[in-house]
Amino acid sequence: MTERIELPDNAWAELRSPRSVPERLRRPVTKMMFQISQQQTENIGNNFVDPEMVMVYSELNDLLIVARVAAWSYDLPISVDSVLDLPGDAYELLQAKAAESMTEMIPNFGQSSDQESPTQPSDV
Repeated sequence: MTERIELPDNAWAELRSPRSVPERLRRPVTKMMFQISQQQTENIGNNFVDPEMVMVYSELNDLLIVARVAAWSYDLPISVDSVLDLPGDAYELLQAKAAESMTEMIPNFGQSSDQESPTQPSDV
């Protein structure tokens, strides 16, 4: 299922629902989110903006756009490199829309309740 959004200058994009993002596109987002989580944990108590983290968040934004965009009106392939060629106002709108539901893209790492599961729950 996709949602069509209007972008500036009569452009448009179709966004996948977060749960329908293909694993090939979801996995880099998940990896980047865990990297950010780990770095934030290591920097608890620091009262400064880490320039490296600004770049990491920028990369996450680009990955989210690529993962969520199924089609767009730009004459560019949908890739991290092409995202950098988008007009700033279109990029910002896509970034905001793509980030809205990013936590829905995280895989479920909880225990399986499936009786056919090959491993036992850890509380047994």
